[in-house]
Amino acid sequence: MGKPSRLPEASAWEQPPAPKPAALVLPVTFDENMTPSNTQGRYVPHHRDEAGTVHFFAVVDRTSDSLLSERTSHELRYFRAQKTEEGMICHDSQPVMGVNDLATSPWPLPALQLYLEEGDLDTAQKLARDTRMITACPSRIGCQRWESKCRNRK
Repeated sequence: MGKPSRLPEASAWEQPPAPKPAALVLPVTFDENMTPSNTQGRYVPHHRDEAGTVHFFAVVDRTSDSLLSERTSHELRYFRAQKTEEGMICHDSQPVMGVNDLATSPWPLPALQLYLEEGDLDTAQKLARDTRMITACPSRIGCQRWESKCRNRK
């Protein structure tokens, strides 16, 4: 049997995970300038930061790793995406709130999109975190996971 692997230092647990390669279910496509469009080909409001990371919100099918209740079939998620030097798009996302009626826009979405379009990423992220805490946080542990993953994301 091999030597047991060393656990990372405690501070490593608090760092947000690195973006992972985009899954086939990414809810948008990107043009050559990384401008997102939805499945109907419509422009998706977003913010591109200094590092080239594109931030946007989208309603998607509830993911298996979601902290939200299993009673909801869809969720509003916050996405970050970036194109690598090799041309691969990497992304990660966090749930904001459950969505039961796909015919109507989730109540915070217009404000979230407006903040992104105006370049106010901090306010958009704060509203998303606050919405998550108010609408669907199943436990304080889940809230802490969300907060640690969103902290320092720009």
